[in-house]
Amino acid sequence: MRCLEQELSKFETVIAPGIKRVRETASFGEEGKDREDIVNLVTLLAVRNPRTRSDMEKVYTEIFWAMLAAPFEDKAKWEAVVQAMKTAGKWPEDEPSDFEGYKKFVEANIDKVRARTRTSA
Repeated sequence: MRCLEQELSKFETVIAPGIKRVRETASFGEEGKDREDIVNLVTLLAVRNPRTRSDMEKVYTEIFWAMLAAPFEDKAKWEAVVQAMKTAGKWPEDEPSDFEGYKKFVEANIDKVRARTRTSA
């Protein structure tokens, strides 16, 4: 999130002149560029809102839970995932791939997993 904050800060610097023009002229200008900047600023402020970030974390967590649960919808999906990992060299060589054991583990622990977004350095 620190990288995002740095980029957002740069964006604020870029749009500051447009905000000043709108304030001074009470107009978005002829080409609407200042209007775009104001709309982008409102969006930026919404994204920086702690409640919005919290809501985003909830959405990310629900997506993460769905991704974790998906291979356990049926044994064939699980076996395809394991085979893909083995092919990619990502499955430990002597690790068992017991469908029921992994499914029970995920079901018992899925609510302990949360997506986190870092809001500070």
